[in-house]
Amino acid sequence: MSASDARHAAPGERLEALVRWLAADLGATPGPCPSNAVIAERVGLASYDQATNLLTRAQNAGLIAFETARQHQQRVVRVLPAGLDMVTRRIAPPSPPAPRFADWLATARPGDRYTYFIGHLAETRGVVPDRRTPEQCAALIEAKAVAEAGMRELVRLVSRRRPEGDFEYLAIRCWRDT
Repeated sequence: MSASDARHAAPGERLEALVRWLAADLGATPGPCPSNAVIAERVGLASYDQATNLLTRAQNAGLIAFETARQHQQRVVRVLPAGLDMVTRRIAPPSPPAPRFADWLATARPGDRYTYFIGHLAETRGVVPDRRTPEQCAALIEAKAVAEAGMRELVRLVSRRRPEGDFEYLAIRCWRDT
């Protein structure tokens, strides 16, 4: 979740984003707790107090635990099994998506367009597989199916820049197989 997306996220999504981030960095091993400033920036909070409240919510939900490292008197955080379970459920590869593209391809006429991805496809492909969201996994599965149809010359693949600065990836039906 980018910082701009996080600013518009619901509180539950911020909690999940915090735990996912900590689990990705620490796993089940205790490690230094990020400062409230870093948490606020990373999770998209407006103030440091909100970061403290978010950490407290995560602790009260049994997702993380705090310890104190005696040698440095630094706050240490550990992701608890419940937090790891929440994260692994969230980033586990999704079941194959509904065959939306296949359905479209079966009924599309020459010239029909299908938007199969909006964003930056190369960046999404570059995300480490263990850190992909279910939405990213589903989008990449669909993009692979579209690319295979492109190699079979069933569709022409094009992209165009959108005003927001990202791209819209389209498949345009070439001909109908018989």
